[in-house]
Amino acid sequence: MDWLTMHDAVGNCKRNTIDLRCSNDEIIRVESTDLNGLPAVISSIKESEKKLETVPVVCEFPDVFPEELPKLPPVWEVEFGIKLVPWTIPISIAPYRMAPTELKELKSQLQELTDRGFARPSFSPWSAPVLFVKKKYRTMRMCIDYRQLNKVTIKNKYPLSRIDDLFDQLKGASVFSKIDLRSCYYQLRVRDSDVPKTAFRMRYGHYEFLVMPFGLTNTPAVFMDLMNQIFKQYLDRFVVVFTDDILIYSRDETEHAKHLKLVLQILRDKQLYAKFSKCDFWLRESVCERFLDDSNTDDKVASERYQIRMRDLNLRQRRWLELLKDYELVIDYHPGKANVVVDALSRKSLFVLRAMNDSEFLIDSNDCLRFRNRLCVLRNSELIPMILSEAHSSRMSVHPGSTKMYNDLKQQYWWHGMKRDISDLVSKCLICHQVKAEHQVPSGLLQPIMIPEWK
Repeated sequence: MDWLTMHDAVGNCKRNTIDLRCSNDEIIRVESTDLNGLPAVISSIKESEKKLETVPVVCEFPDVFPEELPKLPPVWEVEFGIKLVPWTIPISIAPYRMAPTELKELKSQLQELTDRGFARPSFSPWSAPVLFVKKKYRTMRMCIDYRQLNKVTIKNKYPLSRIDDLFDQLKGASVFSKIDLRSCYYQLRVRDSDVPKTAFRMRYGHYEFLVMPFGLTNTPAVFMDLMNQIFKQYLDRFVVVFTDDILIYSRDETEHAKHLKLVLQILRDKQLYAKFSKCDFWLRESVCERFLDDSNTDDKVASERYQIRMRDLNLRQRRWLELLKDYELVIDYHPGKANVVVDALSRKSLFVLRAMNDSEFLIDSNDCLRFRNRLCVLRNSELIPMILSEAHSSRMSVHPGSTKMYNDLKQQYWWHGMKRDISDLVSKCLICHQVKAEHQVPSGLLQPIMIPEWK
């Protein structure tokens, strides 16, 4: 079934319009020369059709689904802290440049954070720059570049749940509900002593977060710890928690009504808030099952490059792109290591010429080229694999390491890139990986010796 039939839509290419039919037979016309914003229109139509008052059980808890987070979160037994590597000094990075549209969005979001009490002016020696990432429907998410702070932060090893283990819990269930928390990280406070470390600065001043911001290294682990403690008595019974997503599963609708009410009551008591437009209730198949069915294809998984790593083309690259777009060609990167034709035709002769002019090269009585009294082997010679195999996997060698193997071979042979070839061979040897595997626990952070107090 095509897209137009599935959504009961009619497209007019001449007028650049698309007519969408709602469930109440109302016709909505989208008219634009650029229809890239059409998914946002469809999403808003779907959200308007789903109302909280019409959902059983959920309609009794309207305070759990506010339009915005009302206030600062309460103080939990779990607080977000930033524990640093010893002897770390404050890190301060200059702000990034921004486009006028980003500055306008930054001013708006900053005002919203300060009005709701999530951020405040700061005099901290720490600071990180601000950047924007485009969200799904062309809206902008303000992010703080905490990469330098993350490098000196001691990582929290709290385990995240395995997805395949969570799927196993759904056996026998037939009714599901999914609750997505609203701005989940903003519902957990930062420890008072660590608030200055979250500082960020931009054109409009220097601020710091009172709630857990996006971008810090330990935020998923800490929030997962909080959710596990809140729903501890119901885990593995009818609740699955993964960071800010809560999945409730039951065998029938009567049981599901009780389970859903228990979870919503906990959210009300703990003052945790969800986003109704992202929640799904009373489903006959779980969201994860539908995802698995859709992903059961022969297509490979492809990841989009993250926005922060995308580079803008300079003027010269743009001119080349403008020139090449008129030709049907594909530019593939061909590394020099794989460019054997070039090695055979040009680089080989350059090596011989270099050897003729170098006083360290000489020709012995057998007309063999030697370098410092060692036999020279051409780079692309078939002798190199034979020499490496004999020196590594023969009965007399018994798989030495790269250093031992190099020290043995360099007494008799020499070729360009010899040490690199030996390292590559040893790193690809399966027997060496099995026998010489590292069995020791990685060393932790060094602890300073306590200074004795003399009486």
